[in-house]
Amino acid sequence: MMHRYAVYHATNPLQMVFHDAAQWHNDRAAHYRRVAEVLALVEDKPVERVFRLTNHLDEHPWTQNPEVVWYDPTRPLRSTSVGDVVVQITTGETWMVMPFGWSKVEQS
Repeated sequence: MMHRYAVYHATNPLQMVFHDAAQWHNDRAAHYRRVAEVLALVEDKPVERVFRLTNHLDEHPWTQNPEVVWYDPTRPLRSTSVGDVVVQITTGETWMVMPFGWSKVEQS
């Protein structure tokens, strides 16, 4: 079964260092930009798949992956990284990319 995931990139580079979930809850629009939606199989470790599909790998830009709907082609995009957030659209389950793995972000 395929699910759709929203990918949000942190707008402040310090989020890569401090990865503070409070910024997600307190003022999301000021700290994050929705950059894409990704289709991923539920059985396929979906957040890992979303991460891989939104990273530039082997000189292949992630915006060219067929599972990805990129929101703003006028702006250059970086790969998904620490401090960025992935949301399962149907359930609202939310994860933040950590230096090693993921941290589930509790809904407020």
